[in-house]
Amino acid sequence: MILLLFPQILWANLSLNIEIIHRKGMEKGLILVNEVHTVESFSQAQEKEILLGKEWIVSLKASFTDKKDQTGPSESVLIEGALFKKNKNQYQLFKEKTFYVELGKKVKYKVSHSSDQIIELSITPNIR
Repeated sequence: MILLLFPQILWANLSLNIEIIHRKGMEKGLILVNEVHTVESFSQAQEKEILLGKEWIVSLKASFTDKKDQTGPSESVLIEGALFKKNKNQYQLFKEKTFYVELGKKVKYKVSHSSDQIIELSITPNIR
């Protein structure tokens, strides 16, 4: 039984639980909310785009960090992310263009487009 499970551990698939919330109209006292909840699978350094409403795109790339002394996937994940207007003009990177997240731990970011709009992003990496 152990021999059958060993190859799956070595070639584990990385998945990200992603939650994106876009709030706008806050200055006017009317808050419109657009939410996206998705689980995306990533092969090594694969890039995915997630559409948020009619005007925003969240671009994410995820991969395991390299650990030379460890067999199987590492417990740390490297994530690169950017926020784009739909016309592909890059609006803003997250706090850092790349960030590290431990498997199973949730990381949250907030990006303020203006005093009227906030985009909140939560990411939890897991092994599938």
